[in-house]
Amino acid sequence: MTKRIPIEALHNPEEISDLCRREKEPVIITEDDKDSLVIMSEQAFAENREMLKIYQSLARSEEQIQAGMKLDARRQLNLLRNDYNL
Repeated sequence: MTKRIPIEALHNPEEISDLCRREKEPVIITEDDKDSLVIMSEQAFAENREMLKIYQSLARSEEQIQAGMKLDARRQLNLLRNDYNL
């Protein structure tokens, strides 16, 4: 479950850093009991960025399919085989 901590906790950055690495997911900083900021470890950020790229690629593929931009899989596989002498 996503951790929420008050903004006052930012006075102890080492503890927050440890929490982010330990939880391996974003930590939400609250201000006046409302979500205000999100922080995460660099590893979590990199993983989220990679997942976003995958989702964006899938969305583009879906759009291409809907637009009728389909390719024959067998033909494409044969082209790849020929290109790489397989």
